[in-house]
Amino acid sequence: MTKMQGIVLNDASPQLRNDLPIPPIGAGEVLVKILYTTVNGHEIDLATDKAMQFLNKLMGARGDVKTGLEFSGIVESDGEVFTTGDKVLGYVHLVKGWKPHAEYIAIPEQYLAPLPASLPVTDAAALPMSAMTALVALRDIAHIQDGDSVLILGASGGVGVMAVQIASILGAKITAVASAKHHELLTELGADTLIDYKTTDITQTTAKYAMVLDLTTNYRFKQIRHLLDDDGYFIPANPFNSLLDMLRYRKAVRWLYVDKGDSKMLAELVHWATTGKLKSIIDSQFDLTDYKDAFDHAMSRGKSGRILLKIGEDV
Repeated sequence: MTKMQGIVLNDASPQLRNDLPIPPIGAGEVLVKILYTTVNGHEIDLATDKAMQFLNKLMGARGDVKTGLEFSGIVESDGEVFTTGDKVLGYVHLVKGWKPHAEYIAIPEQYLAPLPASLPVTDAAALPMSAMTALVALRDIAHIQDGDSVLILGASGGVGVMAVQIASILGAKITAVASAKHHELLTELGADTLIDYKTTDITQTTAKYAMVLDLTTNYRFKQIRHLLDDDGYFIPANPFNSLLDMLRYRKAVRWLYVDKGDSKMLAELVHWATTGKLKSIIDSQFDLTDYKDAFDHAMSRGKSGRILLKIGEDV
């Protein structure tokens, strides 16, 4: 077999093709058969952004498939770490990597982690990018410790549900902002205080936090500044929207950009998942043939957790 199915963009419209070449395996890479991946609302905008397209060309992005970031799958070639038949989860390189809205990808082994039998392939696909992003923001950038107060804006989304859980693991006191219908879930995940953004303007509140994590990308530092402790951090999920703030307020506004998988960090997250500390929240699941519905749903409001796209069969 030399051809595969995959989703390509035609004038920002996703289309399924069955004549795409299977990726060649580069040095340090393995071929992975994709079982499940996720569909995110920002993917088409990201893939069609002019700056991102320029960056793709500059860094030598490979393949016609431009969407998909995280996945679970089965290794189809022998590498130095993994061998044929190993189940893995991973997060591709955001800019130049093969993307997993296709039957196969070639990916560096250091972007992967072993998938234990106790972790379902569905849960595994919803873990890598979202949980890594949350962990980097909370632990590596904001250095959240036991007893710190954190505010998570957009807490019910794919990264948000992971951020609430990881903040809880770190011992933080968590205020989660989301619509009221998600409050019960967020309480179960570890949130201490719930705020409905539909009835409360968070910029008009007065509580203080060691960290404000904005996963909605709707806020600017001037709106949030009064909510921070003297040494607190404002971390926007889309740093490109806050470049001027980052230049002007370097100590308080921090850059969050997790652009690829990391085996060590993924293994830590898998451990938390298999020991019950961290769980994947699945909003919905679609077959590859229903990819248009998956993208439409990803663009809608009111979701909680990740949208899964089933690509291959787990045999």
